Amino acid sequence: MKKTKNITEIGEDTKLGLDIDGDGKPDFHINLKTIGMVIVAVVSITMFYIQIQADIEEAKLLPKIGTGQYMIDAGDMQAINTYPPTRVEFNMKDQMSRMTLDQLVNKVEEMEDDIQEIKIELAKKRDR
Repeated sequence: MKKTKNITEIGEDTKLGLDIDGDGKPDFHINLKTIGMVIVAVVSITMFYIQIQADIEEAKLLPKIGTGQYMIDAGDMQAINTYPPTRVEFNMKDQMSRMTLDQLVNKVEEMEDDIQEIKIELAKKRDR
């Protein structure tokens, strides 16, 4: 006599019945593929939460913006313009930029006047 073994195949379509109310009949069926997707989703959300918490803790250690108290290495030429400027420094740079722009506008206007005078002189020379 041969004994036959009852081998159940487990695959993505294997369904599990869950009995919630205790009547012995499964109230709903769920397959292994869905269980795997739920596990992956829970792990992903957990890892995201852990990463966000680490980023928040790192951000707490950074200096607050706008206090004007930043430490830079005076010997490092690349670090000179990397820190956020204070309000006074920003205003000084803004004023300097506006003055430079005004000077450039004046020079352009002078050049336009010079060009106009040159055009008039050329027109007089052509008329002769």
